[in-house]
Amino acid sequence: SIFEQMKLAVLLPRAVWKPEHWISPDEAFQMGCAGGATAMLLGNEIGSIEAGKKADLVVLKPSTGLLPTNNLIAQLALSESGESVETVFVDGEPILLDKRIMKIDEDALLEALSSLGPRISTVVNTSSH
Repeated sequence: SIFEQMKLAVLLPRAVWKPEHWISPDEAFQMGCAGGATAMLLGNEIGSIEAGKKADLVVLKPSTGLLPTNNLIAQLALSESGESVETVFVDGEPILLDKRIMKIDEDALLEALSSLGPRISTVVNTSSH
């Protein structure tokens, strides 16, 4: 979850670095949004909601981790786990609506993955001998 990565970016430096080197929640949020686009040299195409850019949007359902809303950016960077993500649009296309994946048959995928359990177990057990 990008939210977990933001939280780690804020908290891990505090364990090893002096305060002047700590990353603020605002900086971590910026890194998690536009920073990824910049790192991939795609800042002109993605990373922010602007005219002419590909539109990616995440809609969150308010959760107890975000209430009361005092400093929303800090709360998103430090308290959100991704559990509140309700809807996701990528390049303007709905990918997740009401917590349901739209582009694949999620139930069929879960069934197919579950059926692999015995095969994986057999491979793991044979290779460990």
